[in-house]
Amino acid sequence: MIDATSFDANEFCHSAGLICREDVDFLTKAGGSSFANANAELEEVKENVFFDKKELRESGEMILPDLSPCKNLGAFLPRELAQMMPPFSTANVSQILNLLGISSESNMSRIMESTLELCEEKGEEGEVKRCSTSVEGMVEFVASLFGSDVDLLTDTSVVGSGQRVKVTKVSKRENIVGGKPPVTCHIFAFPYGVSYCHSIKGSEVFDLQLEVVQGNEKVRRNATAVCHYFSDGAGGNQASCHPVFGEMLLWMPRPKGD
Repeated sequence: MIDATSFDANEFCHSAGLICREDVDFLTKAGGSSFANANAELEEVKENVFFDKKELRESGEMILPDLSPCKNLGAFLPRELAQMMPPFSTANVSQILNLLGISSESNMSRIMESTLELCEEKGEEGEVKRCSTSVEGMVEFVASLFGSDVDLLTDTSVVGSGQRVKVTKVSKRENIVGGKPPVTCHIFAFPYGVSYCHSIKGSEVFDLQLEVVQGNEKVRRNATAVCHYFSDGAGGNQASCHPVFGEMLLWMPRPKGD
């Protein structure tokens, strides 16, 4: 289809469920974990997603991010088609733009460049990362670390979105098999699907029970949180914790016997 002389970018984007609109807004919220917006806005997004590990205790409180699904995400291409696209790199951004009929001066162009730059950045110490443009590529990355026997955790509930909630129960998951940390996959903004998956040494996973106010009632909901640990530059580690929500995927090796 891409090689055809009669290729029509608009028709292709519509048929494949891609987001090729030039005027698409920058993603200024964490919607669905898709925080590959302009680099200048990343700190704002992080403030809306991450929380202090000290809140992971009974009677602790945290503010949940905006849990509403993100609308500005393109569909993943089948791997055969994804492999026919220009190679996924900043060096080829002009080819991708030309193929999909997107102006180099558009908002979408800047979003694409931001995503590519983030994917090409060197990982932190103890971090293994990969961006994939197909679901198959994402699964193969996870399998290269864990094998095929894995657990997949997701949470698409919007209960408590943007609210300050109370933590009523916390339990740490112990199925970090063989010292292998979990893999967290975020869906980044691009005309077609891009997953940013990373595994960070020392990461921990917590199951939470939260108390949320809905109307005049207090309701309970379950949630999952991940804490990553990065060097603070002074010989110690700094925790960076976030909930699993929206399009975010959390992969863990399954303990033997389960």
